[in-house]
Amino acid sequence: MFCSGCVKRLPSFVASAPSALETLRREDLDASRASASNASVRPTSTAVSFPLWLPAVVLAMCAVFYGWVALMTALGPARLQVASPSSPERVPPAVSTWPSLSPSPLPGVDSVSGASRIRGRTEAIDVLAPAAEENETNATVEEAGALEIVSGFYRALAAGDGRAAASAVTPAKRDFPAFREERMSRFYGSLREPLSVESLRTVAVNRFEVKYSYRATRTPCRATAIVETEVVGERTFIRRIQATC
Repeated sequence: MFCSGCVKRLPSFVASAPSALETLRREDLDASRASASNASVRPTSTAVSFPLWLPAVVLAMCAVFYGWVALMTALGPARLQVASPSSPERVPPAVSTWPSLSPSPLPGVDSVSGASRIRGRTEAIDVLAPAAEENETNATVEEAGALEIVSGFYRALAAGDGRAAASAVTPAKRDFPAFREERMSRFYGSLREPLSVESLRTVAVNRFEVKYSYRATRTPCRATAIVETEVVGERTFIRRIQATC
């Protein structure tokens, strides 16, 4: 409005076109109005695009379900009435709990009374019972024999008799260094305190636990051994020993 050189008022003028600032303001105003109009239109378009057939499908499914429930409720008493024992035709004939005395329907089989059948079963049980007792007796005898073999083996070691101890070992393993009679005689015969068995018990079939102690040096050894036996021919031998000291 004033001249910076002569400090005089400049002549007035008339704008020939809108200024750049007014143009930017007008564009910003138009853009804000357009966004507001779009925001107001969106809910209307969303409401229109909602599927109108979905409620009809849900109502149809509900109607089918309630109809099925009503049908099952109506058929329930009818089924119970058919299965009820009031009708004489549906009642099965009474079955006697006594043994039948009629001849056997199988060809070649004589008629046997219920008492005879029971007697035959009793005789069969009486025949099987001694066999089971005999098997248990044989197992007990074999276990006692195996226990005696293990006990004799450790008695021989306590006496330093490697020959007697080796005779209790299975023949296939007598050549092993740990089971050679001269080695067992030399080691167990030179102990400061001889081997002493503390306990001997059966763990499983052909499997025994032995607890013993001895002293070869200043420190005594308390060992626990798991001894397994096997039958070779008609004799029982020691097959394997796992010892920890």
